[in-house]
Amino acid sequence: MTEDEHSRVMSYLRRVRRGLVGLPPADRDDIVEELRTHLFEEIGEQRDAAAALDAFGDAATVAAEIVERRVRPDGDAAVREASPARRYAAWATDVVVGFGPLILVPTLLGSVGPALGQFGDRETLPIWLLLAEKATTALQWGSVAESDLTIPGWQWLMLAALVAWAGSYWFVARRARSASAGMWMAGLRAVRVDGDRRVIRERDIAAEPTPERIAARRWWILLGAIPAGCLCILLTLFYLGAVIGMFTDAQLDPTSAVHAVPSLPDIEEDDRRLAVLFDLERALALDDHEAARDLCALQAQEDLDRLFARRAQPDWERPGAQSRPGWYALVDSAQVDGRMLWRETEVVIDKQVRQNGHTYEESYLITDIVFGEFEAP
Repeated sequence: MTEDEHSRVMSYLRRVRRGLVGLPPADRDDIVEELRTHLFEEIGEQRDAAAALDAFGDAATVAAEIVERRVRPDGDAAVREASPARRYAAWATDVVVGFGPLILVPTLLGSVGPALGQFGDRETLPIWLLLAEKATTALQWGSVAESDLTIPGWQWLMLAALVAWAGSYWFVARRARSASAGMWMAGLRAVRVDGDRRVIRERDIAAEPTPERIAARRWWILLGAIPAGCLCILLTLFYLGAVIGMFTDAQLDPTSAVHAVPSLPDIEEDDRRLAVLFDLERALALDDHEAARDLCALQAQEDLDRLFARRAQPDWERPGAQSRPGWYALVDSAQVDGRMLWRETEVVIDKQVRQNGHTYEESYLITDIVFGEFEAP
């Protein structure tokens, strides 16, 4: 036999093996080995590999006939499909193994990462929450580009790896190769007969059926799959609730970009609030307490004193005021032990209407000052 003929025979046997997907691995090995022996005998007698392969028939057809004989051992009575309970147990186990890591891995990193001090709190937030926050922030600001929330690159890589695992496990291991953990646990095999996919107990189509008492021991895998599945369900409900809450808040926020374009009076009011913010920034820079108090309502006076004390602290840089429609803030930054810290002082500016004789005067005053501090991502 020439090298080219040997290569053709081995290619033929590989195609037969692919057609036997669903039969137990030991049976596939025996069948392919038996075919290889017969082929080599025929080729030795005929001295023609091509003629021997043609006599055996198309590889896919040969494999389909072998599978058909396993499914219908008596010629007409087909082996019955596995019970719904057994098939559901296998399906539920595969859902946990295939899609569970998409929920469990981000959650585990979000819990363990900060505890080990390897990452910042925001970096290890589950990526589902980061994506939802990114989307809702973009919804409020008008575009994704304007959102200052960044998702670390390793989070994207992790998400891509988890999605690839879920796809390969569910659609390749389970659907194409009939080799998933759930089907192994339940002792099932999926075979194709006349184009239809049938799920059958392995012991019903195996050349040497496994005793039922041995197959039953595989159900121990449910001891881990059941609590893991329950945890996945609870975490999924938690994430759905958090995401829905974020989008609901974005829809109810009057500054959301889904609302109509602001009218001219709205723009004028925003400009007047911005003027108050910049006047406050100027008064702070000049350490002018009186000018700053003239910008504040009575309930904000105590907060104003705290703001002056805060701005007087050394080692803090003052990038300046920041604003977007409906939101006004002063931002400071500092390097502390190699970490970049940011302080955000949100300034609430409301319209005040005062009666002066028979007329009403409108002014914009600071009614509240909210202090915050966070580490830069």
